[in-house]
Amino acid sequence: MTSRLTKVITGTLCLGIMFGIGLCIHSDRVSAVKATDFNAGNIIDDSVFYNKDAMTLTEIEQFIKDHTVSCDTWGTGAVGTGRYINGVAVNPNTSRADYARQMIAAGFSRYHEPPYICLTNYYENPETHVTSFDTGAQKLDGMLSAAEIIYGASQKYGINPQVLLVMLKKEYSYVYTDNWPLRDQYNTVMGYACPDTGPNGTANCNSNYYGFYNQVMNAAWQLNYYKENIKQYNYQPYRTNTISYSVNASCGTKQVYIENIATASLYIYTPYVPNDAALAAYPGEAGCGSYGNRNFFMFFNEWFGSTHFTANKADIATGDFHIVAWSDWNKAMQPYQGNSASGNFSMGSKSATDIDSFRIVKNLDNTYTFLNKASGMAMDVPSGIANAGSAVQQYVSNETAAQKWLIYKNDNGSFSIASTLNPELVLSRNGNGVIVLEEYKQTDAQSFNLVATKQTLDDGDYTILSALSTDYAIDIYGGGLESGTKAQLYSSNQSSAQQFKFKYDESNGFYEIVHTASGKVLDVTNGATGNGAQMQLWDKNDSCAQRWQVVADGNGQYEILSACSGRALDVSGGSIYNYATLQIFDRNNTNSQKWILVKANRGQLGSNNSTSQMIPNGTYIISSALRSNYVLDIQNGNTANYANIWMYDTNDTAAQEFEVNYDAETDYYTFRNPGSGKVLDVYGGNTVDGANVQIFEPNGSCAQNWKINDLGNGQYEILSACSGKALDVSGGGVANGTNVQIYARNSTKSQAWSFTKIK
Repeated sequence: MTSRLTKVITGTLCLGIMFGIGLCIHSDRVSAVKATDFNAGNIIDDSVFYNKDAMTLTEIEQFIKDHTVSCDTWGTGAVGTGRYINGVAVNPNTSRADYARQMIAAGFSRYHEPPYICLTNYYENPETHVTSFDTGAQKLDGMLSAAEIIYGASQKYGINPQVLLVMLKKEYSYVYTDNWPLRDQYNTVMGYACPDTGPNGTANCNSNYYGFYNQVMNAAWQLNYYKENIKQYNYQPYRTNTISYSVNASCGTKQVYIENIATASLYIYTPYVPNDAALAAYPGEAGCGSYGNRNFFMFFNEWFGSTHFTANKADIATGDFHIVAWSDWNKAMQPYQGNSASGNFSMGSKSATDIDSFRIVKNLDNTYTFLNKASGMAMDVPSGIANAGSAVQQYVSNETAAQKWLIYKNDNGSFSIASTLNPELVLSRNGNGVIVLEEYKQTDAQSFNLVATKQTLDDGDYTILSALSTDYAIDIYGGGLESGTKAQLYSSNQSSAQQFKFKYDESNGFYEIVHTASGKVLDVTNGATGNGAQMQLWDKNDSCAQRWQVVADGNGQYEILSACSGRALDVSGGSIYNYATLQIFDRNNTNSQKWILVKANRGQLGSNNSTSQMIPNGTYIISSALRSNYVLDIQNGNTANYANIWMYDTNDTAAQEFEVNYDAETDYYTFRNPGSGKVLDVYGGNTVDGANVQIFEPNGSCAQNWKINDLGNGQYEILSACSGKALDVSGGGVANGTNVQIYARNSTKSQAWSFTKIK
C-alpha cells in the first residue's frame, strides 16, 4: 500500500526527499501553463535564459527535424486554391515551381526558381553567405547547417539555444511551417535590426543584417550585449519600468517591476507588454494587444517546459541541530521536562545546553538517527510499533528500525520527520506539546526546522566570495543603501558594497548578515520560501527572512541557509557574470551554493593590507603628486553644500584645509573643511568613473567615507568607500581649476597624494 506521504511526494506538488540522495525533478517538459500565467516582471529566469549548454548540437538538429514540416524543395506540389496573379485566379493544380515562374513573369521579383529550402536542409557559408538556395540544395565545404549556426551562436554569446529556437518562431513562425519558403523569408527571421519605426508601426529593417546567419548571430550577440551593458538601456532590472502595451501610444502603458536581466533584455528587444485581453486571447489577438513577449513565454513553455528553473534537490550536512517548531523558533524538541533518562519528548524553550540538541547521523540506508546530546540516547518508537497517537521516546541506541527516520521537505520549506516503520506517520506536537506520531497532513504541528546548535563563524566583517569563482563576491547593486536594493554577484572589488558583518544570535542559533555600509540586513524578498526567491537589503525586522544558518563543509567553504525555508543562498543557474541573480534554492551541494568567507582586514583595499591608521588625526593640506604646491581646494572658497573640489596652487586659505578624522571601528576616514563644517563627498554616492567630488554636510554615508593606503615615498591613495575608486585629478591636468573626481585605480600620479599637517 502506498502511503499518503509518498503519494504527496510523487505527485504534482512534489515535496522532494530530503537529506539523502532524493531528487525530485519535473520530468515532463511539456508545460500546462496558460498565457494568463504570464508574469510581466519575470518572463524567464536568468539561469534559464543564459544556459548555453541546455541543448547539444545533436539535440538542436533533432528539434529542428521534429518541428519543421516536410519540404517541397523542388516545388512539385500543387499551389492550391486562393492564388491570384494581377487579379486572375491561378489553376490550383499548378505546381509551385510553375506558379513562381508566372509570378516572376508578372514582375514579382521576390519569387525565384527552385530549390525552396526549409530549415531542416538550410546551409550557409558564414564567410561568403552562399546558401543552399545558391547551390541547388547541395551542402558545400565551409557551409554550416541551421542547427550548427544556432549552436555556434549560443556557445559564443552565452545564450540558451532554446531561447534562439523560440525567438525564430516568435519573430517568424513560418520558418518552421512553410514547406516551400522563398529565399527572402530568411532575411529577417530573428527580427534583428527591424525596429517598428515604419508606417503604422511596421518593421523598418536594415538590409545589412539580412540572412539566417547574420540574423541568428547578431541576435545572440545583441542579447549578450544587453546583459553586459544593461545600464545603458531604458528598461532596467530591479526597478519599476513604464512599458507600452502596443506600438499605438493611445493604448497606454503598464508599470512593471522587472525582476531580472533576461526579462529586461526581452523588453529591450521587443518593447511591449501584453495586456490582459491579449493574454486571455492566446493564441489570438485583442484590441491594443502586443504578442511578442506573450508568444515567447508560451512557445518556450510549450516546447521546453517552464521558463523558470524547476529542479528540486536538497541535502543537509550531518551535525548537531535543534529541532525547532516551524511556527515558533524559540521552541525546541527535548526530553520531557528535561529528563535525561528514558522517556518522552516534548517542545520546550530552546536553551544553550545539550538537552535540546541532537546529533543527526546519516545511516548507510539513507535513513537518519537522532541522538540526544545530553543523554546519548536515540529518538525511538516504543516497542518498535508505530501507531497514530503513540508518544515518541528516547532510548538506548540499538540501530533498529524503531530508531531510524526519514526526513521530508514540505512545500512551505519546513521539514516532516517520518518513521521508517510506517512512513504515513510523522512527528507531531499534540495539545500538550508532547511529541507523538500522527498521520501526515502537513499541519503546523508537524512542521519543523533544523537549526545548527553552535556558532560556526566568528563575528566580524567579511567579503563573501563565490566558490564558482573567487573573482566574484556578493555585492549590493550600485552600492545602494536603501531598503529594497538588490543583492547580486559582482566582480570582487573590496568596496563597501561587498562588506558584510555576520552577527550570531545565541537565543535562536541564527546569524544576521548586516551590510556594513548601510546597516541594513540581507533579506529574502517578501520572506518568500520557494525556489528562486531573490535577495535584497532591508531594515532589520527580526523575521526569519533575515536569519541564516552558516554551515561549514569542512573544506573552508560554507553554505548559507535561510531560516524561513532551509533553502540555500544560491547563484541562479550557476552563472558567473556581473549582476548575476542571488536566490534561495534547494540544497544541491554544488559550488553555486558554496561560499568562501574572507575576514575583512583593515586597509584591505590597499596594496599593503595594513591594519594601522595611515594618517594621524589633524588638519592637513593635501597635495597632488602631479606637481609641487598643487593642492585640493574648494572652488572659490564656497562653503555651501555641493561646492566643487578642484586643484589649485597653495594659497594658505581656509578653502585648502581639511581636518582628517579616523574611525578605528570602520577603518574609514572623513575629510572635514573647518571653515565650512562640510566634508569631502562623492556627489550622490555615485560609483561610476568620473563621479564628481564636492563638499556636503556630514551624513555618515559611504559617499563621505574614505580609505587611505600607503603607496610609499610619502604618498597615499584615497579611495571612496562606496566604490573603492580613487580620488583622481581629472585627465592628469596640472592647471589651476582642474576638476577632482573618483576614477578606477590606475597607479598614476593623478591618484597619489601627500599630507602636510598644519594643526
